[in-house]
Amino acid sequence: MRHLFTDPDRFVAGTVGEPGERAFFIQAKSSNRMISVALEKAQVQAIAARLEIMVSEVRKSEPLIPIVKLPTDDAALDSPVDPEFQVGAISLAWNDQTQRICLELYELEEDEE
Repeated sequence: MRHLFTDPDRFVAGTVGEPGERAFFIQAKSSNRMISVALEKAQVQAIAARLEIMVSEVRKSEPLIPIVKLPTDDAALDSPVDPEFQVGAISLAWNDQTQRICLELYELEEDEE
């Protein structure tokens, strides 16, 4: 199954639970459609670090591309938080045609566990 969010209303990483026992999620929401996926803390940190590098690289290589800084979204995850799958592989890429960053999250395969 494939879920595509071209221009989501909300795309956020968040947690459920108390420190030390937190579960990490990414949610994408567009109109009345919402998807949650579960991932590890290190995966969230890696995505955030790579996004910072990518934005910096885009600014350097293509200074005329407008990069819109959105307000920080510190709101809680939308309920219910029922993950579609556990994230395994992650792909981040710059799409020259759409001038957007593309994030692909793939389900953890049984042999990866």
